[in-house]
Amino acid sequence: MVADPPGGLKVRHWRQYFAVVKEVATTSAMTPQAVDVWLYRYDKHTANP
Repeated sequence: MVADPPGGLKVRHWRQYFAVVKEVATTSAMTPQAVDVWLYRYDKHTANP
């Protein structure tokens, strides 16, 4: 089961969400913790533009 991420991102956005995760993880030297922080900010921006 996959839980909804913080910030209210809708389930229909999960495919895009994971695409971003993969892109960030493969194109940068960010640690998993830094990726989590970046995704939280991305998520908040997506949920509340």
